[in-house]
Amino acid sequence: MARILVVDDETAILTVLSVLVKSLGHEPVTCSDGKQALEIIRSDQSLDIVITDLRMQEVNGMDVVASVKKQRPQTPVIVISAYLTDERTEAIKSSGVFGQIVKPFRMEAVRESINAALSAAPPSSGD
Repeated sequence: MARILVVDDETAILTVLSVLVKSLGHEPVTCSDGKQALEIIRSDQSLDIVITDLRMQEVNGMDVVASVKKQRPQTPVIVISAYLTDERTEAIKSSGVFGQIVKPFRMEAVRESINAALSAAPPSSGD
């Protein structure tokens, strides 16, 4: 069972992703803003994947990505956003993000991204 941090400021999306993560047999760790996500990334060493929205108030998804890559470089990050322009997609790729999913998303796309990230990632060191 993996521990997956899910970050989205839209309550409905956060709920859907949390239910999906649970249905795959994993433990979701949820937060509704980037600032809280940064605190979790700093303190929780047992995260296996981070899934984050891109566009959020105060602390955005790219800030979350940067924090993960600085503090936990082996942890895969999946970005989910309705605002993935070509320019933004290139910036995200160059930041070391594992995957990108466009909103509105298909559940199967999220499931496939989670499974691929878990297959590619080393086990967390928090166990």
